Amino acid sequence: MITVYTLLAIVLTSACAAMMYLGSPHQALLARALPGRPALIAAALSLIAGLIFWILSWGGLVGGLFALAVWMAVSAALPFLATRKAR
Repeated sequence: MITVYTLLAIVLTSACAAMMYLGSPHQALLARALPGRPALIAAALSLIAGLIFWILSWGGLVGGLFALAVWMAVSAALPFLATRKAR
């Protein structure tokens, strides 16, 4: 069952991956990369908050694995979307 905690966890973990990608000088979605240090700090805070919500929703091990899975999926999807945008 999807709860409010699960939805917050998905949004925060996805925001972490997006901020890490958009703060990279090699990103291709924006015309200019976000400032590196603020984007990295926002990504870290978002990841910590998202992990807390995953653990509240699903427990320690499963919550951590779900956080990792969502982070990896978004991290893989963003460069793919950037190449699709370039076409």
